[in-house]
Formats: sequence, structure tokens, C-alpha cells
Amino acid sequence: MTQPVRMSVDRGHRLVLLAVAGPGLAELKAVAQALRWASENRQLIAMALPQMAIDTHQSPQLRLLVDHADASAEALSPLLASGSVQIIRYRRLRWGQKLGLLLEAA
Repeated sequence: MTQPVRMSVDRGHRLVLLAVAGPGLAELKAVAQALRWASENRQLIAMALPQMAIDTHQSPQLRLLVDHADASAEALSPLLASGSVQIIRYRRLRWGQKLGLLLEAA
């Protein structure tokens, strides 16, 4: 199993979780647990990384990459209700022998 979530800090000193839900939203439960953990422990994370000057008053933001076929799934509704989740749809492409991802335009 790959690690579905990575953590970063944006320019506004807010925690940002980057995650891939996987085909069929297979990793969605792990992603939701990571978001909850980051939200509950943001002060601890800020103390561990003082050089990042993390703003603990802002709740973490989740940027979730979801296959375009799964983007309208009902399972995403609870995450979207929080207001701090951004869904980014992608498609897998094949160009000859090469494989790639096409992300939805912002």
C-alpha cells in the first residue's frame, strides 16, 4: 500500500494535505483519518516544525485528487461538507508508449 497523504505548508502558513483517493476511492478512509488527525494535532505539528511558522488557528486544507469516474460519488459528500476540501479530478492518459495524468484546469 502506498502512502495516500502528504503534508505541506502553504504560503499562508496553513497545513495542506495532498492526497490521492485511488481508483474506486479505495484510500478515502485513510485520507479522512489523516485529515482528522492533522486537525486534532496541528498544535503538536507546529511545535515540531517551528521553522514553518504554522498557523494553528486555521484548520488544515485537503487537496484530494480523484479519478474523473469517481468525482461524483456520494462517499465524497461528508468530506466536502467541511469546507476545507478541494477536489481535483484527473484522467489517466496514454500517448503511444507513455502514460500520464491530465488534471482538471483550475
